Amino acid sequence: MNTLVLARLLTVAAAMGAMGTVSVAAAEPDTVSCVTEAQVYASSPPAPGIIIRTEVNDINNNPGAIYVDVPTGGGAYPVYVKLGGNGLKSGSTPTWDVYTVFGESYLYTNTGNKTAGNCVANEKTFTFRGAEGDSVLVKANYDGGNTGTSIRNQRHFLVLFY
Repeated sequence: MNTLVLARLLTVAAAMGAMGTVSVAAAEPDTVSCVTEAQVYASSPPAPGIIIRTEVNDINNNPGAIYVDVPTGGGAYPVYVKLGGNGLKSGSTPTWDVYTVFGESYLYTNTGNKTAGNCVANEKTFTFRGAEGDSVLVKANYDGGNTGTSIRNQRHFLVLFY
């Protein structure tokens, strides 16, 4: 807060103090500076490492891949993927839209955890199911904490059942 403005507020508060109780508090800024650029990530035990996409990546980039070895006997086999992000706009909620592998048909949306004041959307585990030969494309939607940039339909990762 500007020193001159604070001095004026204190002078007014002192003058009003004679008339009764007065409270003065400085407002906190609406924005929080995030340590990193906005990024979302996916991790799953069958995949090595973490698949990360950031606000500076092209939305049509080549997505990472999670390969799922479906046991003999087929059927809908589950894989568990943790999704989260950091550097995100406080109060925003990242989502991941799931499409058929070539993106021609929307299937459903996974909604992540709400971003806290520390720019972090804590991980949340989602289940993807598929039989041998199935695959889905997952696209991320999130808002940058420092830039305010809205990222929509960014190709994040594929889940390939084989």
